Amino acid sequence: DFIKSLFAGKIKSYIKCKNVEFESNREEEFYDIQLDVKGCKNIEESFIKYCSTEVLDGENCYDAGTQYGKQVAIKGVTFLKFPPVLTILLKRFDFDLNLLRFIKIHDYYEFPLNINLDKYLSDDSYDKIN
Repeated sequence: DFIKSLFAGKIKSYIKCKNVEFESNREEEFYDIQLDVKGCKNIEESFIKYCSTEVLDGENCYDAGTQYGKQVAIKGVTFLKFPPVLTILLKRFDFDLNLLRFIKIHDYYEFPLNINLDKYLSDDSYDKIN
């Protein structure tokens, strides 16, 4: 499919336990990436935020099944393949819980004419150059 070959990329969501050898992965196609603007001064910071990991611990421990039970784990995403044409949606609206409505973010935001995204590719990426 021509459209898919131009606009589809592949992302991997993962949860990796810190204390036992258990990892859960899910690969998905994407046609666009939604990046936060709030709290980020440029597209580089938005990508860092998008790919940042979250620790699942305490009440939020990951259930690693009957073999391991509840475990402290790292949750994150990494890219396996970027499409030739990458569509980026900038999230310029944020929901205000006090006003109960969306507020437009007017922060200054920079993005370069060119960007190298290799550092966001997974080690097992289809596009990784060895």
